[in-house]
Amino acid sequence: MAYFNWTWVGVVSGDDDYGKAALQSFLAEAQEARVCTAFQEVLPNNLNSENSASRIREVVTQIKSLPEAQVVLLILKEELVQSLFEEIIKEGINRTWIASDAWSLSLPLATMKNINMLGDIIGFSFMKGPIPGFEQYLQRVLLAPGDGNQFIEEYKDLRCSTEMLECLQNKPANQCALPSSVKPRARLPCNLSDFPDGNDEYLISKVQVDQMYGEKLATWSIAYALRSLLKCNQSSCPGERNFPPWKARDRN
Repeated sequence: MAYFNWTWVGVVSGDDDYGKAALQSFLAEAQEARVCTAFQEVLPNNLNSENSASRIREVVTQIKSLPEAQVVLLILKEELVQSLFEEIIKEGINRTWIASDAWSLSLPLATMKNINMLGDIIGFSFMKGPIPGFEQYLQRVLLAPGDGNQFIEEYKDLRCSTEMLECLQNKPANQCALPSSVKPRARLPCNLSDFPDGNDEYLISKVQVDQMYGEKLATWSIAYALRSLLKCNQSSCPGERNFPPWKARDRN
């Protein structure tokens, strides 16, 4: 913002840990960079709350009432941004929007109807990269013997029909025709013994694979912090388990 000489900006954040922490970080650095806030608005994190719709309209009114604040930072989760943008498009408001990492790479937002009417959107994200084997895992979602995963089982229930599962227990996959009653579903990723046939593209088309690298790094950082705190070895974790949250944060 300082680089572009945007010294009078609005900020809308979410009423959750993500929004609060990022807002405080921004305000501290903005002060040092002599970037002033024209307004600070907070949206409830739960879109189903009684006052969420009215709060979104109030925030839109605030943005519209201050045309001199041509740059607005949105520290919000994707669902809140979509609801906010829907109202902003109705009002015909045009600004420069700064996207936080929570929604900067959102495909649903990028393809919203009339998204081009909003003005310019500049997004920032953390580094991303490939996760070897992840796409192959999404195609097959097969567990090792003895492993259990409730989410994968629920996914299989949604994607695999009972008729198909029964057929696959007795016949090769290429001999199991998909009945018309389950056309919207897929015969894969059922528990196939023939791995090359376990090629279901559904998850790959629905999951933003590029963003998973950040989630992987976040998960690893938490895991390593806990391992250090709990003094874990190969067989047990004998360390103290009753520790305050700030200790875990410091280890991260």
